[in-house]
Amino acid sequence: MAIGPIGVPSLYVWSDGDPVVRRRTAGLTAKPDGKWVTGPYRFVALEGIGHWISEEAQELTSRLVVKHVRGSKGGERKPTRIWRRTATGPASGRRP
Repeated sequence: MAIGPIGVPSLYVWSDGDPVVRRRTAGLTAKPDGKWVTGPYRFVALEGIGHWISEEAQELTSRLVVKHVRGSKGGERKPTRIWRRTATGPASGRRP
């Protein structure tokens, strides 16, 4: 049973430290061809975090999700943003 493409605002948070989902695979979801997502779409690429992003970068994940939920009124596809994990602590960077 196919459900078709997703029409609601979608957020995909990925990290270069994920040993399961590689950059090329994750990047395919950002194609604006409407095959998977027809609604507003945002792809966020993180650096230095593993597969379990929500456990390894809890505060950053929460900020991204809250911003997405509050700001999902439709519109354009957002560009990729890069966040970095510092050697001394959790992921940091420009606040979402």
